[in-house]
Amino acid sequence: QAAMFAGFAFEQITEPVPASTPFLLEMAYICLTALALGFNLCVCMSSTFCVIFGRRLGLFGCGARSVHLAVENMHKAQQFT
Repeated sequence: QAAMFAGFAFEQITEPVPASTPFLLEMAYICLTALALGFNLCVCMSSTFCVIFGRRLGLFGCGARSVHLAVENMHKAQQFT
């Protein structure tokens, strides 16, 4: 979903703003759209990181402790965000 919203934000940031728009409103629009795009890409990257490295540690680690360690680290990451 974040990737889809990032696509929407990218589409909005590439659209030209009407010429009659006040400068302050135009800057606020561009800054907020860029911020939304950045947060969406951050969500995409962190979820990809968790999917790749969380499962890998759980599946290829040595012993059952690696599964618990992978779950604990993903839980900490969830509590952080």
